[in-house]
Amino acid sequence: MNQTLSLSLRPTSLESFIGNASVTASIKKQLSERVPNAILLSGAPGLGKTTLARIIAVLVNPGVEDLDVENINGASDNGIDRIRELITAAAYCPFAGQKKVVVIDEAHQLTGAAQQALLIPTETDNASTQWVFTSSDPAKLDKALRSRCVHYALKPMGEAETRALVQRAVENTGTEYDSTTFIAHMVKSRVGSPREILMAWE
Repeated sequence: MNQTLSLSLRPTSLESFIGNASVTASIKKQLSERVPNAILLSGAPGLGKTTLARIIAVLVNPGVEDLDVENINGASDNGIDRIRELITAAAYCPFAGQKKVVVIDEAHQLTGAAQQALLIPTETDNASTQWVFTSSDPAKLDKALRSRCVHYALKPMGEAETRALVQRAVENTGTEYDSTTFIAHMVKSRVGSPREILMAWE
């Protein structure tokens, strides 16, 4: 079964990530100087928060596969017991990389107890673990936990970014459809989510 465009065209590096150039530049600079204990990526659904989290995992552990990456969905896997398991595992050295990267999507949906349990691990310097949280509603994230994170807020695509994304889709699908009309419609409709744009193009 063929992958959808939003999956097949998913960027794997900061350089190939279209949109939010200031955010990707800041992340690149931050990671080159010091890897923070915790990073928070926020923004509306479909802007690439999880994709960016995966790219960060690669940058933290260059040349290492997913062996040292743990990814959970805070919307469904959100209880204190699961978080305690992650915290316990974080105490051990990674298998192959420099750090074990823990990505928690929609972190604001973790239970209050689960968020509280993360306060010490994200505040204490831990050379073996990198925490990355994503959230479409960061205001609902525990204030103390939020303050422990280096926060990057993603914004919807503008016209130039939409044009670049559609051009990538055209090059990868070989379609001859007039992209000018499509792009104008996306911009007029204020569709700024890469996922939604690619789904509409597909």
